[in-house]
Amino acid sequence: MATHISRRRVLQLGGLALGSGVLAACGGSGTGSGKAATIRVAYDGNAERTKQVGLALEKIQSKLDGVRIQSEFGGDNAFFTKVRTQIASGDGPDIFLANTIDLGNYVKSNAALDLSKYLPDTIKTGDWDQQLLKGAQVDGKQYSIGTGVNSFCLLYDKPAFDKAGVTKLDPAWTWGDFAGIAAEVSKANARKPYGTSDAGRDLQTFQVYIRGNGAELFTPDGAIGFTEEHVAEFWNLWKRLRDTGAAVPAEVTAAADFNNNNLVKRKAAMNFDFSNRILSNQTLAGRPLGSTTYPQGDRPGAYIRPSRVWAVYGRSKNPEKAAQVLDGLVNDPDAAMLIRTQLGVPNNPKNLAAVEAAATSDQAREFTHLKLVEQHQTPLANVVFPAGGGDVSGAFQTYADKVAFGKLSVSEAARALIADATKALKG
Repeated sequence: MATHISRRRVLQLGGLALGSGVLAACGGSGTGSGKAATIRVAYDGNAERTKQVGLALEKIQSKLDGVRIQSEFGGDNAFFTKVRTQIASGDGPDIFLANTIDLGNYVKSNAALDLSKYLPDTIKTGDWDQQLLKGAQVDGKQYSIGTGVNSFCLLYDKPAFDKAGVTKLDPAWTWGDFAGIAAEVSKANARKPYGTSDAGRDLQTFQVYIRGNGAELFTPDGAIGFTEEHVAEFWNLWKRLRDTGAAVPAEVTAAADFNNNNLVKRKAAMNFDFSNRILSNQTLAGRPLGSTTYPQGDRPGAYIRPSRVWAVYGRSKNPEKAAQVLDGLVNDPDAAMLIRTQLGVPNNPKNLAAVEAAATSDQAREFTHLKLVEQHQTPLANVVFPAGGGDVSGAFQTYADKVAFGKLSVSEAARALIADATKALKG
């Protein structure tokens, strides 16, 4: 049994601290010998995800000799801040969950270990689709392993849409279609809820938007790939939606977060999210939610992507043992049945088949959505942001907020963003 700190207590702290606990010594002969290597595994998520990953780690530990796993977990924002602080102080966890936005920074600072020598034997990836490995590489080296795959997913409030007479969304819909429907739904519901949440501050939604018109966030050599005009067009779209009451006001956006978002809070009838969060949003919303693709431009901008990536700390004292634990996280069948799609649809083909076969009708929606995206996507070979990409994401949010609260004009903010993004990527 695990000796985790209460996850409820972590949530009560508002995500300001990481929970942690050493899993009980229930493993092979080396685990209880006093010579076991402690492998710290850090991961983020809501209460359900942290619970299931923790149970999976117990199962993995029970099958390994000489390993004691210490689990560390927390909410999204606090988690990533905590891990960055630990790494900066030279005390990073042996294995940590990262997003594709920050991985480039970890590689640049030597905080992520090149896992190439552990593939495909220690981390058994021989029967994987090799593109799933390439999607988590940096400069052709395997600095991370994808936890599973997901894609962009727009969720919508069915009762609010029914009231507006909108019964079906075409997966090939455009951003113009989206704006029109947001206005219709907001009007039909007297802005209770508004037609849509505000995704104007989200860099990945912006990425989908500009990819639909042939542009990319970054060039192959890691420079900025978008222009001031791209940014201004996107932010003007969201400004019009706010100004006309189709999107929630800025202060409503500021009061929401990733899990307690404005769709869940009944403030908005649409929200931009990810496919592995369909079920959790449905549960939190407490009412029927529909799902479809993100809007597109001249072509789809969405793509299939790693939900998160597992990385091994560059200064881990036990990289071989860490690699064994990581193998369990992505390949062990018992662990897969515990985690299911909390971290995306499994990469391991046997685990994928088993998890899909065991899915409930609600859980099956994620698989259905990914099959839909496969028909409406423009594939992206490597989704990992370059070093400095996380700073670009932060700057994008900052300047979008300044526009939303009327502190800067769209043109002023777009110009400042380009300057800051260029500097961040050169740093």
